[in-house]
Amino acid sequence: MDSNIKYLIIKLFHMRTILYVFICCIILQSCNDKKWIKLDKAQTVEYFTILKESHSNMYNRKPLLYNEDIAVNAAEVYLFDRYGMSNIKNERPYQIGKIDNLWVIVGSFASKKNGGYFEIVIDANNGEVLKMIHGE
Repeated sequence: MDSNIKYLIIKLFHMRTILYVFICCIILQSCNDKKWIKLDKAQTVEYFTILKESHSNMYNRKPLLYNEDIAVNAAEVYLFDRYGMSNIKNERPYQIGKIDNLWVIVGSFASKKNGGYFEIVIDANNGEVLKMIHGE
């Protein structure tokens, strides 16, 4: 009887160990998930073709950048990355205007003495940057 109990205890210990290792593997795998998977060129072309066909009336919809706040936020994403957050924030208040579906955003002229100001033009429909420069 003692040998049977020993055998069961050892068996349970091994099963518990296997279960513990299995759970650890699942946890590690879930922590290792990537935020994105890079598409190869063929996949990118395929997705683009599908999107182009399904969104052919894209310009009949509400623009992505439909008000000043969203346009400024989008512009800051691009500008902060290119010219640095502190440089761009020093050019506040920004000047902003909309011509047709194009947002024109310009840094404050008051900071011109500190190295110029930025100019950015963004398509309101899709957020595409058409022009982005910074004076010296």
